[in-house]
Amino acid sequence: MLQVDFTDASYHLGAKIIQLKSYNALQEWEAALSLMEAYRNLVQRDKQLSEYRRISNLNMLKVAKKLVLLAQKSAYLSDDKLKKEFISIQKALQKSQPLANLDWIETEFKNLKT
Repeated sequence: MLQVDFTDASYHLGAKIIQLKSYNALQEWEAALSLMEAYRNLVQRDKQLSEYRRISNLNMLKVAKKLVLLAQKSAYLSDDKLKKEFISIQKALQKSQPLANLDWIETEFKNLKT
């Protein structure tokens, strides 16, 4: 097994983001949710992160989790319920500032809507 020790928090967070994007692209929802929980713990515990980076990453995880959960169950929802979920995520996007990886989150949101 390959093990990597990160010397900088930025590298560690970047690796987790790449993993999350990969799981999302592969529609590995359970793996993505598990990774998001580990990522959230990492962000909350890492003392090297500035408060801005901590908040922006936690906000990103909150919105990304909503996207993953919706993607996971979207095939089973009625059109009305799906529309309500999209509105809820849109509101979360608007009020969750600062937001890390905003471009990726917005792209995934648009892809999910289509």
